[in-house]
Amino acid sequence: MYDPSSLEYEEYDKLGTKASLGCIRLTVEDAKWIYEYCDSETKVEFYADENPGPFGKPTSQKISDKEELRNWDPTDPDENNPWRKQN
Repeated sequence: MYDPSSLEYEEYDKLGTKASLGCIRLTVEDAKWIYEYCDSETKVEFYADENPGPFGKPTSQKISDKEELRNWDPTDPDENNPWRKQN
């Protein structure tokens, strides 16, 4: 069974950077949105350019420095997520 408190925070902090030869890293929130709103046949286009385009480059928070929270994705809606208590 998946343990939502087992996040590899070093990998989470790589969101928005080139970190492999093809992995797609997403927050729980973004993955959930894609699952709920995109059909399984939806085509995806990756945009790689110095110019981030009209929407800009998304940013993501780094979590490595929050030792007591860093094993959870801050966007995970799980009721046990300690990030939810920070707000």
